[in-house]
Amino acid sequence: MGKTIKNINFLDLTGATEDSLEEVSMIKNINLLIFSKKISKLLSKISIKNINTSLEVPENIKLKKGIIEFDESYGEGLQEPVHFGVKGTLIIKPGVTLDTMEKISGITIYGDIYCPNRLKGAIQNKIDNQIGDVVSYMDEADEVVVNSLQLDDHFLKALNTDSHLVIIGKSSVSNSIDPKLLQERLKKIEFIDEVFIHEEILDSMGDRLVKSAKSKMKVIPAGSIYIDDDLRIDSATIKRFDKGKLYVTGTIQMENDITEELLDECIAEIYAEDRILCSQELMPRVMEKCKDPTVEVMGYKGKLIVVNGEYRLTQAELKYTKESLTFNIRGVLDISEDVDPEDLFNKIEAVHLYGVINAHEEQSGVIQTKLRTKKGVVSSSKENDDQEYLEEDNDQNVIANMNYLKL
Repeated sequence: MGKTIKNINFLDLTGATEDSLEEVSMIKNINLLIFSKKISKLLSKISIKNINTSLEVPENIKLKKGIIEFDESYGEGLQEPVHFGVKGTLIIKPGVTLDTMEKISGITIYGDIYCPNRLKGAIQNKIDNQIGDVVSYMDEADEVVVNSLQLDDHFLKALNTDSHLVIIGKSSVSNSIDPKLLQERLKKIEFIDEVFIHEEILDSMGDRLVKSAKSKMKVIPAGSIYIDDDLRIDSATIKRFDKGKLYVTGTIQMENDITEELLDECIAEIYAEDRILCSQELMPRVMEKCKDPTVEVMGYKGKLIVVNGEYRLTQAELKYTKESLTFNIRGVLDISEDVDPEDLFNKIEAVHLYGVINAHEEQSGVIQTKLRTKKGVVSSSKENDDQEYLEEDNDQNVIANMNYLKL
């Protein structure tokens, strides 16, 4: 039996040879597969299943992962033209000339490219394969910042006077920023991606904002408490808000010990970018405080279990949990094969599914009757399927469960 390669996020076969592939009989469950033309015939002899994206690339490719910043000095350092292969993001920095761009013979990229407006056409002409977009920014830029940040006084003080700033990634502007310092250091600013700006300082930035097709501006109402994360509150922690207005970018999870009286006492209004989870009894009052009809308010009974990563539900947990269970799943829920379907039916109140549930056939049938939201997948399998995977995983000829693998 040959080797099996499976469950790999990024499989890089650009350096593979006949010897390294000789014992491989199967490749499956791969997010991104990259290979060169010279091994195409070798791959035809291998059983290949469940590949999300595959890209054939040139022999002379220079393969990179993550955020790659190409500036003038990078280009000047290349002795001959190079074909760039990128899994991630390619940033063409300000100051790069058309002559330097000639050092790039081609581009294969699984991700986005950011470049000055004047170079967009040249970049597009060099793309052989792309899963993503080409996004241009203002030609006047003298500073490009990649990744999320909060624009505050400390950041502004590090800039030169009258800077032209581009921010790529989710960002926010501090409500305590000094308007005079902002006007002194920023001539123009362009946000690419989501940006959260407090209403009280929007006027100070108005004439400095450069419009971008990729910018998503969210205005935080004056006087709001801004929380750029998920928020979980109970009867103790809710008292910190002192009748404030909440603006939360993540999920708001309210524990079932919060009463209507306590909610009224501590929170005046709620602005949410994501969903709100609360007890069914509290739902009417929460919807009064969150007037945006596009925000999903979900009520639950009993104990709420939120799954964002991986979670395994066992028979022991069902046995010793006194309350009914409501699941909110964004990640993966695995139901142990020893979980009794009848206990599952009696214990689970509801399931809101945005991710994946792995269960056996009868368990899967129970889950289907409990679904209140179905925006994910319930995967059912027979026990002999599990045995097959178990035997395969115990085999020494399996390479599995890796983010990146290069042969």
